Amino acid sequence: MTARRLWIVGGVFLFAIGVIAGILYFPRGWVMETVDTVKEAGSDDRSITFKQEQLPRMIMDANATFNPERVAADFLGIQLDPTRLVMLQEGAVRLYFVSEAAGYHNILGYQLEGPEIRDTRLKIIFPDATAPMDLIQCADLVKATSPPYYFGKRIPDAPVLPGDYVDLGVLPAGTQLVFFIVGDGARGGNRIYTTLPQRNPDGKQHVVTFVYENSPYMLLSFEDMWDTGNRSFNDVVFCVEMDQENLELIASVKEKGRIDAILQGNERRKKIRRMIFWGTLATISVLGPPFIFLAHRTVQRARARRVFAAAKEALETNPRETLRILNQGKKHILNKKMRREWSGLEMTASKQARDAAQLAVLYENMPEVFVEDEPASLLAARAQVETDSVDTYHSLRRLWQGREAAPWDWLALEADVLIKQEKCGAAEALLEQGRFNGAQDSGRLARLGMLRARKADPNAPGLLANAVQLDARNPDVYWCQGQALEQAGHYPEACNAYQAALNAAPHNPFHRDHFAEFLVRQGDFKNALTVWRQGLEPPSIDVLWLKVLFWSRMALSQEIAWSNFPIPEGRLRPLVEFLIKLPGERFWDMEQFERLGLNRPELLARPETIWLQTLDALQQKREDTAFSLISLGQAGAQPYFEIVETALRQTLTCRRIGFCNPVLRCLRQETPPSLRHPFFQQIDLWATAQMNEGTEHFQKIVEGPALFSTLFQAAGWLEAARRLKTAG
Repeated sequence: MTARRLWIVGGVFLFAIGVIAGILYFPRGWVMETVDTVKEAGSDDRSITFKQEQLPRMIMDANATFNPERVAADFLGIQLDPTRLVMLQEGAVRLYFVSEAAGYHNILGYQLEGPEIRDTRLKIIFPDATAPMDLIQCADLVKATSPPYYFGKRIPDAPVLPGDYVDLGVLPAGTQLVFFIVGDGARGGNRIYTTLPQRNPDGKQHVVTFVYENSPYMLLSFEDMWDTGNRSFNDVVFCVEMDQENLELIASVKEKGRIDAILQGNERRKKIRRMIFWGTLATISVLGPPFIFLAHRTVQRARARRVFAAAKEALETNPRETLRILNQGKKHILNKKMRREWSGLEMTASKQARDAAQLAVLYENMPEVFVEDEPASLLAARAQVETDSVDTYHSLRRLWQGREAAPWDWLALEADVLIKQEKCGAAEALLEQGRFNGAQDSGRLARLGMLRARKADPNAPGLLANAVQLDARNPDVYWCQGQALEQAGHYPEACNAYQAALNAAPHNPFHRDHFAEFLVRQGDFKNALTVWRQGLEPPSIDVLWLKVLFWSRMALSQEIAWSNFPIPEGRLRPLVEFLIKLPGERFWDMEQFERLGLNRPELLARPETIWLQTLDALQQKREDTAFSLISLGQAGAQPYFEIVETALRQTLTCRRIGFCNPVLRCLRQETPPSLRHPFFQQIDLWATAQMNEGTEHFQKIVEGPALFSTLFQAAGWLEAARRLKTAG
């Protein structure tokens, strides 16, 4: 064994000892972190139930119980010992904010301890547990009014509302729950009061606790002042929800010995960990760092060199292989200089492979490598515009402002941004300002012709024809033609134009998506899915994958060996991976979605996500949930979404209150003939009381179990209709 290897092995050995010591002993309070999974009141079914059925009662109980007079009169009678909150069996735990009556702006958090708990950091739930209305005001509101209750509007100085919650996850048996507040922590206070008096700076009990019998709820309330202050114990009031059986075990006198044994075991483990930790700390602090540094630098540098050389060699013949090698070897990057070299090679390979989506992701991670490469910047900018990443696009655009070698391409991008923002007048004015030579002017003329066609300008066809004449190989020209023809209702000709755009750029995922979207607007789901599926191979884009997954659950089931295709990078990748793993007959699984840590607003706000959740709610016969989801107004602006959304809102409203909105229309004048199913026409007539024949039969359909399968059958969402029919 060489000297270098000996040092490496020794360093790894010492590092392993340090890791073991650190796992066995992690000092309490060493790190305090903020939990980023706090959700607003009423954002899922359980929290809706809590908000409507439990929260008003708890506010009234807290106001009556947690005050100086009641606490002074019967402190022991209202409290469950908060030092003994130990999970006696595995179970999920959720915490709800109820109210507060504090003069301070307190921080509320928790800590987990136990034999299976390794992370003992203090976790902040509410950095400022202050509400717009205090406990007394909330109680007066509940007493004086009827639900739904309005507890005020969030403001910076009062950011939480009653019913806001956080899931602590599934906790193993033996876990001790320790809650804490930092008195006036949001304004710089640093006194931490916990449910354990021995850890409090004044050694006093700062929490009162009691359990609701025959329920999964336990109410806790903190006093936030030194020496328990005015002893009101109502400065932060919150509710802990867990399995009812678990809560009954905690409150049971019979389980006292079992809880004592767990707490004593926790203390013994802490002592052992402390001994191991301090016994190894000196050795690790002196010898560990140089050994670890040597091992890391030596091994990683050698691997990085080999990977980079292999990727560079593959670039000449197969840029996609270069991207694959670089992606697999990113973990070997040691420093910023190496990262820049890798990013430069990745940019070159992505540019050669015409992978605009990969370039857009690379720009977000390493924008400096784009400073001298305009073609790569243009490809990345196109992906940003197509995926509505407007802010990122503008930052890239500023990078090339005033030094463009291809101003015609940047002009087209800027016009497309304005068109997406429905600023067509500004886009037209911008396009009229620019003039370019020959084929360079084709994209500008095509967009100008498309915009003027929307206004039925007789000069529009001539502009589009000139654009084709200037550059018949430019796919944007045919794309603009397709939009103009579709707007005019010339659907077969529009189809040919969209097809021509894809033929001119068969590996362009954006023109592929445009063509498939047109086919969906015509109700041709089968061919749309075929077009999308043919674009799963690189260069692809995450939104294209999402649409294949979505429509294969809605319109036409697809058998796809997903493992044969590399999932493209992008912001939607976590959602794509989640849907690939979702069981075939399920539309959605919110529990699994949250368990994977994917509860990101931008993912949940996508129209595909909203529709999948809505169909899941209908499948589970939760019509109120479906109505709430579809009423968010985010289900998508495409005609095929608007029609189904309106039809669903109308029929769900009728099933709820007996009539529907006469103002809403499923079908409009501009709705394509392929989407004008008689069922939607009947809904419009029925809503305005214009249906004479067949009213009784139609009403039976609306009120019957086959409504939703019939509705989605009419929309052409055949797979959704089949699954709902099976569920019904």
